[in-house]
Amino acid sequence: MYPFNPNKPTLYTSKICPFAHRVVTCLAETGVDYETSYIDLNNKPEWYPLVNPASKVPAMRLPNGEILVESLIIAEYLCDLYPKFGLMPESPLDRYKVRIFIDYFGSNLLSSPYVLLRNGDNEDKHAKLEEIVKNLHELNRRLVECSPEGPFFLGERFTLADIATFPFIERLYMATKMFGLSIDNIPGLERFYQWTDAVRNRPSYKSTVASYDELVTAYQKYLPK
Repeated sequence: MYPFNPNKPTLYTSKICPFAHRVVTCLAETGVDYETSYIDLNNKPEWYPLVNPASKVPAMRLPNGEILVESLIIAEYLCDLYPKFGLMPESPLDRYKVRIFIDYFGSNLLSSPYVLLRNGDNEDKHAKLEEIVKNLHELNRRLVECSPEGPFFLGERFTLADIATFPFIERLYMATKMFGLSIDNIPGLERFYQWTDAVRNRPSYKSTVASYDELVTAYQKYLPK
């Protein structure tokens, strides 16, 4: 059998996992009382496939015994379960905007930290960074298009659009710093920088994000051998 709390949700998570951080941030925003079971991603417990046969984090066991998997779907579940917090907007059009932003990000920027980690020690790293910066300019354009004033994707409202995407930007900053690269002070990314500052200072994010040193230690495995 696997460990769980029968009286409240149990979240199986890892602090260094960006997918898990989506759910952790949603839980922090809603103030839900839950049990945390940390999973060592390099040495997963023998019982963990009983929770999630795919052996991925996050997974969340509800008090009724149901187990939820897949970070974005769990996050949407929490948004729907606690609508008063506005993490998913009421307007169908705004919900569409949130989803299309997450979809764009997933197709174009989610993997960018890992691309740099695999190429950071070779001469291709600058070409890879140029490609990433090009995608950041498109991200900046989309942020401006949705809300010129910001600071979040939907203006003053902190939503799933921010929660589902920014953990990967955090790791992009980590990867650039590891290899002496930078995405700072690039003309045309002003709205992106505003968004970055706003999310990093959001209490639910700031209090749960892994430190640079924790991330570097964990992501060594992505470096070329």
